[in-house]
Formats: sequence, C-alpha cells, structure tokens
Amino acid sequence: MKTFLILALLAIVATTATTAVRVPVPQLQPQNPSQQQPQEQVPLVQQQQFLGQQQPFPPQQPYPQPQPFPSQQPYLQLQPFPQPQLPYSQPQPFRPQQPYPQPQPQYSQPQQPISQQQQQQQQQ
Repeated sequence: MKTFLILALLAIVATTATTAVRVPVPQLQPQNPSQQQPQEQVPLVQQQQFLGQQQPFPPQQPYPQPQPFPSQQPYLQLQPFPQPQLPYSQPQPFRPQQPYPQPQPQYSQPQQPISQQQQQQQQQ
C-alpha cells in the first residue's frame, strides 16, 4: 500500500514538473479581423541589453585573389626498357608420373632345408 502511494506521488510530481517547464506558445490569431485582440507576444529568445558601447565589426578584407598555378611542365615520356631478346629454351614436358609401385606383401616363408633337387640345380 505504501509503495502504491509513493508511486502515485512520484507520478504526480513528475507530471507537474514537466508541465511547469513548458515554453508558452503564442496562440494563433483568429481569422476574423474584427475580433482581434492585442495579445502579448512572449519572446522566446530574450534580448540581451548591452551596457557598454557595441564595437562595430571591422570591415572585412576581401579575400586575396588566388595565384594561378605555374604552368605545369608536360610529363616526360618514359622510355620503355629495351626488352632483351633471350632465346627461351623450350620447356621440357613433364614426364608422365609412374604410379607408385604397390608394395608386395612379404610373406615370411619358413626356412626349409634345401632339398636335393635345389642343390643339384644350383650346382649346374
């Protein structure tokens, strides 16, 4: 209950504070000239009263005429570098790549004693 009252008071204070700051807007003059009443215009910007003598601005000096750029020298024509005529060697064609040899599976064969037939073949 207390918080509701505090919030209500805050809302009232906030709305009254904002309404007090409003700038008075001059009302539009009615279209009928016979009903015009002199209304006091509220100046939005207050005129400042200068107490001392206002110093007049010094007369502005005219801008100096820009000096024309000196005539630009034409760009020197660059001499192209002489291309050395080297006889290029014919590129060697790539050798066709050999497919990788498939590794042969190394089966471990049991060591057999040399038979007599193999001995005879080796001796011959």
